[in-house]
Amino acid sequence: MAYKYRINNQYSIFILIYMYQQRGTHKMNELEYKNFYDKVGRVNGWDFSKIKCETVGDTWDFYGEVKERCKLSDTLLDVGTGGGENVLNIASSAKLLIGIDNSNGMIETAHSNLKKSGVQNVEFF
Repeated sequence: MAYKYRINNQYSIFILIYMYQQRGTHKMNELEYKNFYDKVGRVNGWDFSKIKCETVGDTWDFYGEVKERCKLSDTLLDVGTGGGENVLNIASSAKLLIGIDNSNGMIETAHSNLKKSGVQNVEFF
């Protein structure tokens, strides 16, 4: 599965890291993952709200499924929340949403996105 992102009328292809690993060319350790996502998070803020995303291959609307199945009284945990865009988009579906990420850069972006959104029932750590 690959994702195609359109930014300012220029196209870039990002292949999911796990596919890169499956090719056997290199396996990233935990520190390499953290450093990669810290760097990426700081470079563009990892804010996908301004990016037109087109998925190529099989798709699954995970957050749509969560939104349909959760109750307004639920507390949800999003592991690997990144910039928090998905959690913020479904915030009205649950009592409390908590997003965590191993990358400080991603959490900084999530806090920035939270502040811009005005959503009150989401926390990022």
